[in-house]
Amino acid sequence: MVVQNGLRLRLTQAERRLWRAFHSGTLVQLGDNPIGVGRTPGQNAPADGATWGPERTVRAQVIVALLLGAREPGVGAVPAVRLRGARITGRLELRGGTVDYELALSGCYLDEAPDFSGSVTRTMRFTDCRLPGFNGGGMRVSGHLSLSGAHVTGTVRLPRASFESGLWMGGTKIDGGVHTGALTVDAGFYLENAEISSGLRLVGARLTGGLFMDGATLRNPGGDAFTGDSMVVEDVMKCGKGFTALGCVRLRGARLTSLSITGALRSPDTPTRCTRATWRRARSI
Repeated sequence: MVVQNGLRLRLTQAERRLWRAFHSGTLVQLGDNPIGVGRTPGQNAPADGATWGPERTVRAQVIVALLLGAREPGVGAVPAVRLRGARITGRLELRGGTVDYELALSGCYLDEAPDFSGSVTRTMRFTDCRLPGFNGGGMRVSGHLSLSGAHVTGTVRLPRASFESGLWMGGTKIDGGVHTGALTVDAGFYLENAEISSGLRLVGARLTGGLFMDGATLRNPGGDAFTGDSMVVEDVMKCGKGFTALGCVRLRGARLTSLSITGALRSPDTPTRCTRATWRRARSI
């Protein structure tokens, strides 16, 4: 029996496995997900998770309880929540919370969009997961946030968020766009081979380790595929190896140390706009 926010939770067998593994940070695997070898964004994220039974289901409340210290950490070990192949029911909500432990989910299916708004956390990973959105406005991560290989069927919201060790969205498929404002990444922002519909918005972002979009596809025909107004990139902004933008690319007032574009910008009705943008080195093919 676990008490969380005044509620008593009777743990299922799957949840008891996670509870016992937490103190040592041991990975709990509840099912096998086939991992493809192709490069299609989001292809390894499970699409059938809503059909998984109780043997593969964990309530978000249980994960939240562990991350907020409901169980004492083990001696001589590094506690963490590491879970693979689970359906997570309910909202993974840590709004305004302080999390001292790593969260690593892989191949999981989340019924609801996680909400980490205003939280202070360690590294958070949602690798190859399927989720309906992600809310992280104002979150501060002592580590990195990874959505690599995930399929986000809604919007990723990260206004005023801060990441010490990077932001990873390589191979990620996002249907509802990425919306940020005054985002800070003290390392690289990686979007290689990502597929983002409805636009990537990085207005006022500060990226000290570069922006890497080789092979990425940004889709928003008739609108802004990429908005980087007043963005500062203190390393290279790299768009190569099949990079494609279907829509307007805006860099008004942006400051870039280096700009490399070797992909395609296609949108006859919404041209690229770089008014007052500056960069020291540029390469375009």
